[in-house]
Amino acid sequence: MRQICIVVLELLLILALLQIIRDMIIINVGIVKYGNYHKVETILQQKNIYIPDLCVMIAALNEYKELIDTIKWIKTIPYPGKLEIYIVTSNKEKCDVKKTTMDFIDEYITNEGGEEIIHIHCPEKDGNKASQLNYVLKREKSRLLKSRSYIAIYDADSRPEKETFSEFIEMVNRVKIETGKLPVVIQQPSLFLKNYNKIPWTMKIEAVCMMRRVFGIEIPNMVKTQNRNRKIPVYSYCVGHGMFVKTSFLYENGLLPEPHEDVPFGQKMCIKNIPIYPLPAFDNCEVAKSLKELIRQSGRWFLNSLLVWKIVKQELEHPMSSKFRTICMAIKGLNDTFTWAHYAISLFNTCLLIILNRLPLYFLGILISLWYLDVGIGSIIVMCNKVKTQVNITYRMQVLNFLLSPMRELLRFIGVIKGIIYMIRGTKSGIVNVMPKAER
Repeated sequence: MRQICIVVLELLLILALLQIIRDMIIINVGIVKYGNYHKVETILQQKNIYIPDLCVMIAALNEYKELIDTIKWIKTIPYPGKLEIYIVTSNKEKCDVKKTTMDFIDEYITNEGGEEIIHIHCPEKDGNKASQLNYVLKREKSRLLKSRSYIAIYDADSRPEKETFSEFIEMVNRVKIETGKLPVVIQQPSLFLKNYNKIPWTMKIEAVCMMRRVFGIEIPNMVKTQNRNRKIPVYSYCVGHGMFVKTSFLYENGLLPEPHEDVPFGQKMCIKNIPIYPLPAFDNCEVAKSLKELIRQSGRWFLNSLLVWKIVKQELEHPMSSKFRTICMAIKGLNDTFTWAHYAISLFNTCLLIILNRLPLYFLGILISLWYLDVGIGSIIVMCNKVKTQVNITYRMQVLNFLLSPMRELLRFIGVIKGIIYMIRGTKSGIVNVMPKAER
């Protein structure tokens, strides 16, 4: 039995090391290649430009302070076509609040709003952000289907760049010219810099590490989905802010998945071999303000990796879906789940095997070196590219970011534990969903 345990420990360590080495190469190369992702030419000056109607949807829960500013910001972004902003409030807000988000929105629309702002209140007391959005899609079906529109999903604290909507039109027309079809999904990448100068140094490290994933994983994988000849699907996903979706496609395919509208939706697109086009303009978002908030957030994000099994089950039961691509996505989903803990596994297993005299002590130094070649170098590349053009990062902060970035990867394992707790809570009788509707 002891020998079997040792073999399992060694096997898991090998898998963790292979994952670290893979990330060290693929993610860092991706950051170098896409660290300054932007457009290279424009086609807006051409004739016969297609301009779809655009419906911006923001689901909000106890977020009136940020929401009003976000509405004002989006109204300043130029769009040459028809633009509507749907604000979706929820009956889930606490009853002891004297003035709800619904009250603030109605007051704003009365005093400052225009015809383009539409407030819809979701009467459900249970559910999630996706259920709020789906409520609007069901209620406004006849209206939305009359126009050849796209919906753009944003959060209450989003700050899309001023070029966002013009880049959206460019992307729609570029894909239409190249493929003869309108794109189904366009995803706007994120910069986690909105509150960078207001958060503690620990969360500044988190902001850079999150952008490491954006430039090293998310954008490269979305680009890879455009290769329709790939037999094995790319493991890509969407994000619930800056997510543009062709409205008619949603109605033809059962609306947005619940409880999460973004990651599972992107996984479904990969199985169906539908490209996810990355928009060359960014949504400037907030990062968690404290370690406690980060752990809670990580727990909910970890559940996204588990939800791939729900999508896999649905696609395996669908007669028109590729069983091979679905099974490949299931395997990649399992690997994504493993990456939430591979740093912690590598450290724990290494230390245990050293104690058991199965590894020399210097192997711990080799492991730490691999960590820095992976996430440490990746963080430095990010700061030298996009981050330094947006915020002022001192050399002291750059050094701290490099030295402590592996600690952030180790903390991801706490997100796994928190996610399991959320999952257990969700299985209790009487709890429909533990996910907040507007969790970011």
